[in-house]
Amino acid sequence: MADKVPFLSKPYSAYHQRDMPREDEELTRVGPGTPGGEYLRRFWQPILLSHELKDLPRRIRILGEDLVAFRDKSGAAGLLEPYCAHRGVSLEFGLIADKGIRCCYHGWKFAADGTPLTGQAAAVSGEAVDVHAGAAIEGRPDDAILHMRELGDNVFYGG
Repeated sequence: MADKVPFLSKPYSAYHQRDMPREDEELTRVGPGTPGGEYLRRFWQPILLSHELKDLPRRIRILGEDLVAFRDKSGAAGLLEPYCAHRGVSLEFGLIADKGIRCCYHGWKFAADGTPLTGQAAAVSGEAVDVHAGAAIEGRPDDAILHMRELGDNVFYGG
């Protein structure tokens, strides 16, 4: 005959003796480069309502990533990584421009899709820095572009 397990001496007493199952990291981790995160990035995730994008950039966090969403003066909505590629200043404090967002530190301008438009700033050495329109940021792969869509009154990230 099987021995009775000691914690099962009263009805429903196993409820208090449960062990938590191990976390399944393949499903629960959603940061960049994780299997769960890469899977969820294939689908459109709602991040904001359209009317929330006004004259100031908004810092958001989704799927373990910090991002900055904004609407430029031409009405285009943009979603960028939070730090300027030039000096690492937060674009959350950027200035909304006619076609993009301008870094508040050195004035680099980025289009809504992340393309650098200008780099009109003086470097520490005093030499002018210029990025030609449409030039890729060095070391940034083409698949690092953040995809964002507006549908109705919602703003979505992913795809």
